[in-house]
Amino acid sequence: MKKLLGIVVLSLLLSGSANGNWIESSKSNNGTLYYNPETLTKNEKTSFIWTLIDHKEIKDRGKSRKIHLEVNCINRKFKMHYMTIYKDQLGQGDIVEGFSISEESEWTSAIPGSTLYPVIKVVCN
Repeated sequence: MKKLLGIVVLSLLLSGSANGNWIESSKSNNGTLYYNPETLTKNEKTSFIWTLIDHKEIKDRGKSRKIHLEVNCINRKFKMHYMTIYKDQLGQGDIVEGFSISEESEWTSAIPGSTLYPVIKVVCN
């Protein structure tokens, strides 16, 4: 029950407009990546930020997704903590699915030149 309540509350918090505080970071053949600088938080070891991926075509029953990232700036690695998939582009429309990603998820290298790398640079500078 607590997990369901947490998903509902988080979904309400994430349902805000994609326009306004989302900044375009990079584009690929598959879509556009945005980040929200207002969500950037830092502690002594890592930083956290919300990103928005706007897909050109439907992926996993949705056209966009918001992802909460943790970034280790020392070694330029990241891991995902939460993802919400939206029916429409720019984080709009019905939520298709929202889920936490395991605390034991692996750190992934942010490859220079990748779509995500510009966000990592913003977070770590």
